[in-house]
Amino acid sequence: MAAKIPVEVTETVLEDLMSARNMDEIVLDVCERTGLNRKQADAYVTRLFVENKDRISFSQKILADLTSARNWDDIVREVCEKTNLDWKRGEALVSRLAAENEHKITVSQSPLLVLLALFTFVSGVTLVLYAFYQLYLVYSADTQTFLFQMLFLGMNGQSVFWSLLLGGAMIFGSLKGMESVWTAILERFARDT
Repeated sequence: MAAKIPVEVTETVLEDLMSARNMDEIVLDVCERTGLNRKQADAYVTRLFVENKDRISFSQKILADLTSARNWDDIVREVCEKTNLDWKRGEALVSRLAAENEHKITVSQSPLLVLLALFTFVSGVTLVLYAFYQLYLVYSADTQTFLFQMLFLGMNGQSVFWSLLLGGAMIFGSLKGMESVWTAILERFARDT
């Protein structure tokens, strides 16, 4: 059976196993790419998993450390200690795993990122609304209070300007910063459906 399987399929299966992809999805991919039936593909994937169990579990441990936002240097140091690689090669391995699983890492960290972005967005909207409210008070006042409001705006005009500027920057920053999170979430959602 192993002779029927192209090397590219074997490499893809190993990468999928290391990135903790669902085993059923991997088996279905092998069925599609090789023409094996489900039972043969399942046996092949299981055999690969058993033969490479240590390597796969180590890669999954690195991936778990990356998703938990553990210190990068600590992860690299652990990799170097367990594999006897020098720092440069250990860092390259961790970098490769991080790049290959960027969306998975982003999605796992997204609850914190979403809360932070939501807080920033709401704070920015609040500042912008405050600035517009101050401008509304000035321009909606009757003649007598208009002079008082203009005097207030003249004294506090910088606060209105900075509120608008900072609020706009906070809104833009939270939306731009969440772009990768939303992309990862939507890609995962599309893949799952």
